[in-house]
Amino acid sequence: MRAAVRSIRFKRWGVCAALALFGAALTCSSCILTMSEPVRVGVFPRPGCELIWIAKEKGFFKDEGIDVVVSQYSSWVGNLNAFSEGKLDISLQTLMSFVVSGSRGAVIAATDRSKGDVLVGKQSLKSLVDISGLQGRLISAEVGTDGYYMLASIIQKLGLAQRDINMVPLLTDDAVDSFVRGDIQAVYCYPPYVTKALKRGNGRVLFSQDFNQLSPCTVIVASNGFLSRRPGDAGRFLRAWFRAVEYYQQHRDEAVGIMAAAECVSPAEFSESLRDIKVFDLQESERFMTTDQAAESIYAIRTFLKKIGFPVGKIDVQKIVNPSFIRKKRL
Repeated sequence: MRAAVRSIRFKRWGVCAALALFGAALTCSSCILTMSEPVRVGVFPRPGCELIWIAKEKGFFKDEGIDVVVSQYSSWVGNLNAFSEGKLDISLQTLMSFVVSGSRGAVIAATDRSKGDVLVGKQSLKSLVDISGLQGRLISAEVGTDGYYMLASIIQKLGLAQRDINMVPLLTDDAVDSFVRGDIQAVYCYPPYVTKALKRGNGRVLFSQDFNQLSPCTVIVASNGFLSRRPGDAGRFLRAWFRAVEYYQQHRDEAVGIMAAAECVSPAEFSESLRDIKVFDLQESERFMTTDQAAESIYAIRTFLKKIGFPVGKIDVQKIVNPSFIRKKRL
């Protein structure tokens, strides 16, 4: 499976090239004197991650005195692999992918929770039960995503085995393109790909989640080395991030335009993808990190994975959830 890294995963090169140039590192001597070593951040194509481009475009990172270099990966696995290989200081991940990947580093903030990840099937599939009649037909879910494990749970609940379903391990954008062409009969996807699967692929939602401990929660994960060497920059990153959240809340139309350009979709389409996402402000993120919410979500994920045959090792929440930085952010 390809897990290519692209600094910005854009398809409409006119708009996208301009954004790529905007994020280029400054090289003048005065900048070298004022900026510290770049903070290397990895993101993946989910709507909540695009808040980082607000912080970049509005100069919030620069205001904090940090140079943030963003790598946007075409797959979750590519993002996780780069982080585990030490190529990133900070990685935006879902809490489930963080747990599955071995809980490397520490969660320092939660950014959003989504109920927009859904299983989309062709119109001939009238309900979830109809999947049981798809033996030998093609279904796709990107390996490593929350949807991959949710699909495994659905298959189990239907009394099927993994071998009964022909799973095609495609990247989500490739899987949705295949669904639109009719090459596969169902796809587990997340916004903004859901809109494409429903409208262009003439699909219907077969399964969706409500907000709960297993619905995808995006978190900011920092490497232990980065936190020990540059704790101040971790705090500066969070300050800039939550300034971007405030800007999104106060200037929604402009903010949506910035994020839509990053996804290369129209503002209207991007707004639709945000409909099922709860973006956390500072207080909500702090509450998630400093109460039992983070621990309860992690243990619920661990129990869920074990039940569907993907056991993970013992988890020490105190080591992998570090709320000290978001507390300091409020000072």
